Amino acid sequence: MWTTDRSRTPAVSGTRFLAALVAAAVAVAVAALVFDAVGHPDSARGAVVGGSAMIALLVALRWRAVRRADAAGPAARVGAGIGDERDRTIMTQALATTGYVSFLTLTGLCVALVCGAGALPSATIAMFFQIGVFVAAFAVHARRA
Repeated sequence: MWTTDRSRTPAVSGTRFLAALVAAAVAVAVAALVFDAVGHPDSARGAVVGGSAMIALLVALRWRAVRRADAAGPAARVGAGIGDERDRTIMTQALATTGYVSFLTLTGLCVALVCGAGALPSATIAMFFQIGVFVAAFAVHARRA
């Protein structure tokens, strides 16, 4: 049975969320240190800026989903860790669709590389295509549920 009352948010461990934030910050710091150690200071700065932006986005997403669970969408609730059964089902279906399409995408990527396409542009196109597939699959499955 799906939960339809969104006026209350389920009890979510703040400790788990804090642990995830600490782990993310450590991962960003390690990536920046590794980039700096191998002589890529611009990549280190990029990792710090990008990682910090993602951590800030995660905090904002969590804050909105916890404070206004009735107005937050399924993506915000799942991202904040407070999604109900329906939200988790939508996420699982979207990830399954993305996984299925990834086989076709990677096959196309391999064909492009064999035909002489550049590795970086081809991989970038494949990555953004996969992100687009996930967003579209999430929207379609959310609409159907």
